[in-house]
Amino acid sequence: MSVYVADRGVVRIECDMAYTNYRGEGGYYVPCEIEGPVSLGCLAEGLGASGDICAETELLRVCRGGEGKLKVTINVTKCMSRGITPGELAKQLLIIAELCARRATS
Repeated sequence: MSVYVADRGVVRIECDMAYTNYRGEGGYYVPCEIEGPVSLGCLAEGLGASGDICAETELLRVCRGGEGKLKVTINVTKCMSRGITPGELAKQLLIIAELCARRATS
């Protein structure tokens, strides 16, 4: 199993990159969790989306999870069709999450 784990300051992301293990209505996806002082509203705003319980873009969906975590599903097919890998998108998401955490703690 391939797991991507990265952190920036107080924010951490963990993704199971073995996407062939995960298939939903939109095809294969990569599940991730974001930990840290990141609000769904701020992350959604950074992604150009909106939502109270979940926020969705063409490439991913972010929902409130338990224990203050955010649950992310990255659509593999749509990422690849845009010329970006799920891992690259996860890295970009981590940067946005870090900016949200800085906003929350300043």
